[in-house]
Amino acid sequence: MDLLARREHGRAELEQKLRRKGVVDAALLDRVLDQLESDGLLSEQRFLDAYIRSRINAGFGPLKISAELRQKNIADSAARLALEGYHDCWHDVMLAARHKKFGHQGSVKDRESLARQFRFLLYRGFPHNLIQQALFKSAE
Repeated sequence: MDLLARREHGRAELEQKLRRKGVVDAALLDRVLDQLESDGLLSEQRFLDAYIRSRINAGFGPLKISAELRQKNIADSAARLALEGYHDCWHDVMLAARHKKFGHQGSVKDRESLARQFRFLLYRGFPHNLIQQALFKSAE
């Protein structure tokens, strides 16, 4: 319960943490996790929403968040569905991350500046087409 009190967890993530703490009985672990889900204390959807919001607030894009969710054993279909709800915010998130990193000098002055900003935004997990749209629009 202490783990759930700190933050939301996905089922696979909580299972992995409990195994590391010494729970070895798989049947017992499944029953406990099922009970937590039925009591509403463990929710994959709440976990997805909280995790995605926290990563958006940190300035990350959908590709990076999706990869991180995959590492947390979240099904691609569930991650894709959860990320769809944030479709309209990616451009603003990307511009905010760019502004935070590059400040007012964010305008593209030369190829080196363009390449540096492009790499940064790719690393942050934004799609090529969105980056190109923002960078080349500001270069005009």
